[in-house]
Amino acid sequence: MRHVIMFGAALLVVAAAGPAFAGDEVVVKVGHGEVNWTGKTITVTGSASPNLSKGAVVPAQVRLGTERAAELDAYRKILEIVKGVNVDSQSTVGASMQASPEVKARVEGLIKGMKRVGEPKYYADGGVDVFVQITLDGPVTEAVVKPPEKKAETAQAPAPPKEAEKWTGLIVDARGLKLVPALAPRIVDDAGKEIYGPGGIEPEVLKSSGMVAYFLNLESAKKNAKVTDNPVVVKAQKLVENGKCDLVLGKDDAAKVAGTPFLKKGRVVVVVD
Repeated sequence: MRHVIMFGAALLVVAAAGPAFAGDEVVVKVGHGEVNWTGKTITVTGSASPNLSKGAVVPAQVRLGTERAAELDAYRKILEIVKGVNVDSQSTVGASMQASPEVKARVEGLIKGMKRVGEPKYYADGGVDVFVQITLDGPVTEAVVKPPEKKAETAQAPAPPKEAEKWTGLIVDARGLKLVPALAPRIVDDAGKEIYGPGGIEPEVLKSSGMVAYFLNLESAKKNAKVTDNPVVVKAQKLVENGKCDLVLGKDDAAKVAGTPFLKKGRVVVVVD
């Protein structure tokens, strides 16, 4: 079962969530679509009615034309949802597209490659719904997440404890903090020094599996392939000031995980509510 955060059609970012439901996946409902921050996908429903303005034609041609119109509707909807996705605490995909014609062209091109999921739904009046999906991790993330030219200052801490050699990933418990999911969040220590961010992950990993997966359930997070068999679990202290997507770890937890090799592999999961 999934937890769905409900929003009005015009809202494209996470605001105050409604009642929580039992489940594992973090899903934000937006109009006729949804952003799944666990699976890192966006899925929308495109709808269209038959165009009979040219008079009677072959029914199969009418249906085909209606499906194409529904796909165009899905493209428009998914583009608007993508624009509202947070890249980090300061920017959205839409802002990145507005700032760079190259990014705009790449993202729009990627959305045109959206894939159908499930079977179309046909109505008695000839209307059609189609269901399409794009993946956020991969080329979309690569297009909008730009590691800093100069590597951000990394938390200076003692060497990780001996048991860190056995850890296979990091789970950050951020429940109760009203965190907003993002493609490229940061994790810092209590002095503001970066422990994890887009500059500290291998580029190929960033492209293939992204920086973070979000879960509602700690036990499900522990079983996720992103952190594999033996993740370390830490509790986030708070959000970074003016950083709705970024997390602060306490001094001891920061010292445990700073510089651990699995961070470069993007083996990070965040648990929210």
